[in-house]
Amino acid sequence: MIDLHVHTHASADAQHSPRELFAMAREIGVTTLSFADHNTLAALPAGRELAGETGIEFIPAVELNTELDGRELHLLGYGIADESPAVREWFGEIERLFLRQAERRVRRLTELGLRLTLAAVQTYAAGRLPTGSSFLDALNADPANHRHPLLAPYREGPKAADPYVNFYFDVLAKGGPADVGGESLPFRAAVARLRELRAVPVLAHPRDLPATEFATAVAAGLRGVEAICSYHDPVTARRWLEAAAHFRLLPTAGSDFHGARTKAAVKLGDLPGADETIVVRLRAAIADANA
Repeated sequence: MIDLHVHTHASADAQHSPRELFAMAREIGVTTLSFADHNTLAALPAGRELAGETGIEFIPAVELNTELDGRELHLLGYGIADESPAVREWFGEIERLFLRQAERRVRRLTELGLRLTLAAVQTYAAGRLPTGSSFLDALNADPANHRHPLLAPYREGPKAADPYVNFYFDVLAKGGPADVGGESLPFRAAVARLRELRAVPVLAHPRDLPATEFATAVAAGLRGVEAICSYHDPVTARRWLEAAAHFRLLPTAGSDFHGARTKAAVKLGDLPGADETIVVRLRAAIADANA
């Protein structure tokens, strides 16, 4: 059993520590694990240490929030060398970029009539880069916001069953009322930088991405696509496996596990059809990137 896309509590919207995740992985029989936190490498040293303790193979990764021609795409970087000065310098730039984005989102939400401060968002981010959950928690914590119609769908009704994900995509993401634009990581530049830093760029959970847009992403220099994931039914997974074969890309498999608080339906290691051949090919791609 493998899982190549797992979030630790280094992601502000995730729940579990690296040690807890390794214990959970060992209990269910995961043999290869990757931490891929949002725009941060903070948990990777712990992952390497725990791999030595447990015997579970660990492949370092990161998940970057990027934008390609107006669409938000999540980009995984496997084999990222988090101890490299060049990598650390780049992630310092990324942190500053997303902090500016958070500031602009706060301003936009207040323009929409909500009461919110950057300090409140950062309190819920707890020293990490803010995510959608940081914003929603900070908004819900202020009684002045409780009757605001923008938040109503995430308190009652179908969207309240998965409030953090729905709030992010409805309100903060591209096209939402608090979409700030501009402050995003360009997809093409991120792919190029990952390759320059000897990491393997893989498109995360493409879901229903149109074929023309996927071809554009491939042309930017992708090396793989997350074909098997929690958001793909068997038909969708097969489609992306075929797309990977067509474009000669690596197919990867990852749950995007965050913990029950933010993504209750996503289970660690629950990836039917994922097998060791995926890991073998990923190892080879990482070795090739570092040759």
